[in-house]
Amino acid sequence: MGKPSLSEQLKQQLAAEKSAEAQDPSGLVDGTRSGSVEVKASARIPAVDIGSSKVNTAVVSNKKVLSIDPKRCRPWRLHNRRDSWLNDASLQSLADSIKAVSQRQYGLVRKLEGDPDFDYEVIYGLRRCSACRLAGELFKAELTNADDAECYRLMHIENEESKDVSPLEKALSYKRAIAEGVYVDEKQLMATLGLRERHYRKIRQVGELEGYPRIFEFAMNYLPDLSFRVAERLLSAAGKLGNGKALALIVDKVQSDLLDDSAIVGEGTAIELLSARLEKSTSGSKHSFVPVTKKLLEGNKRTLIALQRNAKGQITLKIDPLAKDSPGFDAALEALIDELRK
Repeated sequence: MGKPSLSEQLKQQLAAEKSAEAQDPSGLVDGTRSGSVEVKASARIPAVDIGSSKVNTAVVSNKKVLSIDPKRCRPWRLHNRRDSWLNDASLQSLADSIKAVSQRQYGLVRKLEGDPDFDYEVIYGLRRCSACRLAGELFKAELTNADDAECYRLMHIENEESKDVSPLEKALSYKRAIAEGVYVDEKQLMATLGLRERHYRKIRQVGELEGYPRIFEFAMNYLPDLSFRVAERLLSAAGKLGNGKALALIVDKVQSDLLDDSAIVGEGTAIELLSARLEKSTSGSKHSFVPVTKKLLEGNKRTLIALQRNAKGQITLKIDPLAKDSPGFDAALEALIDELRK
């Protein structure tokens, strides 16, 4: 016999659900009754499963798991996964693993109301959900009714443990969380997520790649290879070239060379190749710099530390006497040193 379809799997589990209701007549999972695509497990999650599957115990302790048709799930609007992580090619290995040994790590979902196409939004576990779709398996996830701020915190914890979300994705995600009012400002975001100011500033700096559309578009296709160091090199070279024709021509040439393996032998990943080509175009040349002003520390409604770079690359620093008494002084100095290294 072949493997049962998703609808057959659901029917089988719904049958098991009816049996389970004899012992738990409420039929509720966090206040939601099981439906055609929502099935609750018949037993609570054993502690050993939590340990082996690296599930966030703060979320799943003493709760039940849903088995959901992945096609009825959509990404949460604040999720920080980009398309380059979610195409079938990048998911195939995970899909094969899920098909072979089942899904060992649960996702987290929130119930949707009034959406005819989807029943749940995926807070985290979006790659697992997409891989389950590819594998023809049901997606196992915890159900939560937490607000956006708490969901964002839980997503952050999950992603910090997995360590495969790029700095650029984090920068864009943090920026959006503040813009949409999940957090009032950067200070609240850092405090809630437990981020050190120096680390947050490094992530925010990577987000400056968004100011160079051609590099940004290129980088979004190679996020797994975009480290802090590579991002710094890209920003340094882009700061000298600006957003003009010279930069666009280099990006175009790299994209063309990527189609010809013989043209890029020994030059590393695609994003490293772009970084090297940009650096080569600016080394030993008389390229002008793009004038820039960066406010590194603000307080008492005034700028305490600022850096200005003119078209010749000359730097002017402004340091207010009150800066040394500011709680962010040390982190601002570290950010200043990073700028001077460019």
